[in-house]
Amino acid sequence: MKKALFYLLLLVLAPIAVLIIITPMDSQKQYIFGLISIGALLLLSFSKHHRVSVIMMVVAVLMSTRYIWFRATQTLHFNSEIEAILGIGLFLAELYIWIVIILSYLQNLFPLERKIVPLPEDMSLWPTVDIYIPSYNESLDVVRDTVLAAQCLDYPADKLKIYLLDDGKRNEFAVFAANVG
Repeated sequence: MKKALFYLLLLVLAPIAVLIIITPMDSQKQYIFGLISIGALLLLSFSKHHRVSVIMMVVAVLMSTRYIWFRATQTLHFNSEIEAILGIGLFLAELYIWIVIILSYLQNLFPLERKIVPLPEDMSLWPTVDIYIPSYNESLDVVRDTVLAAQCLDYPADKLKIYLLDDGKRNEFAVFAANVG
């Protein structure tokens, strides 16, 4: 029954969403629409419920899809080749960002919820944990704190392996790694 209600709601709201996206508005109406949407998002932001987050995602997708529709139908008119190249390049970049936003919302829409599995009482049965600490041109001062913090984890030292991955093969990192074990 719940699933049927969801699909019925989707069937009713989909045409409304399409209308919100494709309805042309002058600057004043668009300004009012934007302010109302931002106000609604601000009011909703005080709640931490997942359903409210979903509503906020839907509003954000509607707003960004409306912008992409506007760009695709109203602004891609060019007078020269260089305008076309630069204009289409900018539009493709905006389209790429829009796709990334949609994918990130889909990822956040269905968070993975794992059950915590208790470790066995016998510590010899605990799994070995590997910690990889990549270093991309950071100074040793930055990386040192991370390595030392990893060594202080509340886990048996014989079951913990820490790897310092330095992209520059710097000698100071090798010496530090050898000194701290």
